[in-house]
Parts: sequence; C-alpha cells; structure tokens
Amino acid sequence: MTTIEKRLEQLEEYFLYHTSFFLKDARNKLELAQALQDTDAAMKEQSKLETMNAAREMFDVAKQEKTLEAVKGKYHELLETYRQERQLEIEAARASGDKEVLVRAYIQLTVAGPPAHGLFYAAYKKATGTFDKVNHE
Repeated sequence: MTTIEKRLEQLEEYFLYHTSFFLKDARNKLELAQALQDTDAAMKEQSKLETMNAAREMFDVAKQEKTLEAVKGKYHELLETYRQERQLEIEAARASGDKEVLVRAYIQLTVAGPPAHGLFYAAYKKATGTFDKVNHE
C-alpha cells in the first residue's frame, strides 16, 4: 500500500469516525423528541441526520479521487452544490409560504456548513499530518 493510499484510507476512517458522533447525537435527540411527541424538535433532528448522511454520501463519491487534494476539492464541490440547492429550496419556500420546508432546508443548509465542512477538514488535517496541536501557555 502506497503512502497516498494509506492517507486516503486514514481520511475515510477519520471522517466516518467523527461523523458517527454527530449522527449518534442526532439519533438520540430524535428518539427523545419522538418520545416527548415534540414534532418540531423531531423534524430538526431528522433534517440533521439527513444532511450528515448526505455528507457521507458526498464523501463516498469524493473518495474515488486519486489524491487527498483531489478528494478535498471534490468534497468541497459536492458540498457547495448541496448548499446551493438548499438555498434555492429556502427561496422557493419563502415565496410559497411553506414554513415546514423553509425550516427543514435552513437546518440542512446550516448543517452543511461548519459541521459537515469542519468534520471533513479535521479528518483531512489528521490524515495529512497537518493537524495543529493547541499550544497551552
């Protein structure tokens, strides 16, 4: 196994590991919301789950690239396309007055930002060995 293949494998391992915590938390909150019959909270958590699962699917497509830089570029491209689609949904929902679609799309847009982006870049930095350690003074 080459160094590049090993790093690509590490990137996938780290990304799946980090996103699994997000997914587990959202599943737990969804179950709680359902038990409490809080439909708004349940919709929020379901939207978060859908988005992070979509991010994992985007990663599955991106990981077919041959280098870490290419994977990073493809993932960013796919995530940006997803975000643009959610933005269009938000605009359409506002125009039609569909509050449920508006809220769902806004939550998905939000999760496709720092959470999906940040978890990937944390995994990328770990895989490339550029993850800066926090300096404690």
